[in-house]
Formats: sequence, structure tokens, C-alpha cells
Amino acid sequence: MIVRIDLLDTPDPGPVARVWSTALREAAPMPGFGGARLYRVYRRLNREGYALVSMARWDSLAAYHESDLASARPPFGAWTRPGIHLYAPVDASAANPRPVEDGHLIITNPYRIDRQSAGENARMWSATKTMMESREGFLDAELFQTFHPETDEYYFVSRARWETEAFFMKQFAGKDYKALVAPFEGTFQICFSHVEDAVTAGMPVAALRQPSPSIATEQVTS
Repeated sequence: MIVRIDLLDTPDPGPVARVWSTALREAAPMPGFGGARLYRVYRRLNREGYALVSMARWDSLAAYHESDLASARPPFGAWTRPGIHLYAPVDASAANPRPVEDGHLIITNPYRIDRQSAGENARMWSATKTMMESREGFLDAELFQTFHPETDEYYFVSRARWETEAFFMKQFAGKDYKALVAPFEGTFQICFSHVEDAVTAGMPVAALRQPSPSIATEQVTS
């Protein structure tokens, strides 16, 4: 599996979300398309961040490159940032069969690091994942690594799912969590989001969803 991951900061997410909805629904019938979700950020926890996160899954690089999404229809249209944006899963928690619900907290975290720092950051993420797996409210998590570090802005991007923000914040304030992540805080941007839109494989192109009204983002410093 490979994942195309796009992040975008914009003061007006609504028009971009509509472009995303059209582009990904056109991709839905294509062979190898594995589904996609658009996340809208509502809270920036530790740094300036972004407003939208797109994650589109494909069975293989070959399937992706045979699709229009590779060139003619990027997820955010003209707003799409430069880069190739293709990532491979390199670590994950145990799979959770529970469907994604509107109220679930999605935490996305891009890492702006170089190749030399990748190993220690990956070990930190793995240790944090192992610690969180036993905590109340944790559902699942994934770490993705770019195929093209020479062109993509972020070397790693992680996604975690919690039942609620309150469950995560309880752990975020803990000394054990802070001890793990404190040396790395300058390399990532923690943002809280909810699912804005979702496209499943084989979904009819006409099944357009109206994105929700724009949500103001809030930055909170720890």
C-alpha cells in the first residue's frame, strides 16, 4: 500500500474541500484505489500548522501512477503544494476494526527533518505508540515515510485516532509522554482534526458530499 498525503494551510477551506471531493470521487472507480479521507483541522497544539490534510490510499505505486490523480487531478487542485507527496507505511499500532466516527479525534503530525534524523524520530514515535496503545481512548496510529525526501517538505507524517480530545489531552499532560517527545518538539506540528469528507473505493462519482462550514482554527502553546 502507498498513501498520497497532502497538507494545506488556507484561510478558506470550503472551496478547497469541494475540489477535493470532486477529484477523489473521480478516482474512486479506478483500479487500485483504496479510499481517502479529508481531515479539517480545528486546533493547532504546539506550532503554526495547516488547515486541511488529505490521505488517499492506493494498492501500489503502479496503480497510483496509472490514475489521473498522479498528474491531471491533484487532490487540492491549483492549491496543491509542490512535491510528489507519496508515502509508505513504516510503523503502525494494531489494527482497530472500529469504523471512523465523526466525533473521533484525528491527530496529524508532519515531521520536517532530514534523513540523518529519521532513525531517532522513528524510534521516538514507536516508543510513544507502544505507550499509548494501553491508554484509555486510544484507537490506532500509523507512521508514513516519504518516497521522495529530496522534494517533499515532510520526511514523516503520522496519524493517530482517539475516541475524544479529552482522552488524548490527559496523556499529553503526562510526564512520561513529555519525557519522550520533549527533545523532538521542534520537528513536528501537532494538529487536531475531524473527518471532513471520505471517499470509498468504487463510490459513484455523483455521490458528492457538501463540506461543512469553515471552522476557525485555534493555536494553543504547551
